[in-house]
Amino acid sequence: MPDTSSQDLQISPLCDALGAQIEGVDLRKALPKKTLIQVTEALHKHLLLLIRDQDLSPAHQIAFSAKFGPVQTHPPTDGRSLPGYPEILAIQSNPRKRVSLSDPHPAGQWLCDMSYSPQPQRYGVIHARAAVSGQSDFIFANLQRPYQSLSSGLRRFLTPLQATHHQPKDKDGATGTARRAKHPLILAHPQMGAKGLYVNPAYTKNLEHLSQEESRPLLDGLFQKIVAPDNTYRHRWRPGDVLVWDCHFTAHYVVPITAEMGAEELRQTTVAHSP
Repeated sequence: MPDTSSQDLQISPLCDALGAQIEGVDLRKALPKKTLIQVTEALHKHLLLLIRDQDLSPAHQIAFSAKFGPVQTHPPTDGRSLPGYPEILAIQSNPRKRVSLSDPHPAGQWLCDMSYSPQPQRYGVIHARAAVSGQSDFIFANLQRPYQSLSSGLRRFLTPLQATHHQPKDKDGATGTARRAKHPLILAHPQMGAKGLYVNPAYTKNLEHLSQEESRPLLDGLFQKIVAPDNTYRHRWRPGDVLVWDCHFTAHYVVPITAEMGAEELRQTTVAHSP
């Protein structure tokens, strides 16, 4: 592991659309103030960070995540948290049964984390403990670039609108209470000021003051811009990878498992929204 006290960070873009890889940091150690500022600024600018070759204990991951804000906990009855660590979701795939990554990342859907909640999470952090390249890949989309591509007239029309986000059922798909929230269609980044489209195909159902029939063509057009290949980055997991992403300005998609390749374990912490 590189010594963060003696080496400067190396930050390089992952692709044109979004994301940056950071080298020269050991997340098991306390980050110097200068290093933390560089990491935070890189996250604000690139929206997605990759830090490879990390060997984090649960406590290390929680401590690193807490640098970005309050870390959410999950009740023991949830059944998904790592034993002894309610802050960590153990996300596993079972390739023998061809079961892809579990909730909160259902495979085959483009989504923004918990956008159906009145206070969606702010950042996601995943540490790959066991991974198979090409299996359960995550694809991330930038939500700021599509907004920038809109005409000035369409921007003016969309800016005052709110969108309804809706998760109809729980993770079992059969029971539970539907969850619903309204959020501004256009969000401005609190640090950078850049605006983005806060919509996603999984949970965004309609636009305020418009029927679903009227909303659908507009939303479909925005979704097409968001998921365009030149607006995305596909991540192939390696053991030791750490990904940090901005949940308000990115959407992501988990590629479903189609063949028996190997077991995976990803550990996720969630940074709560801070008003």
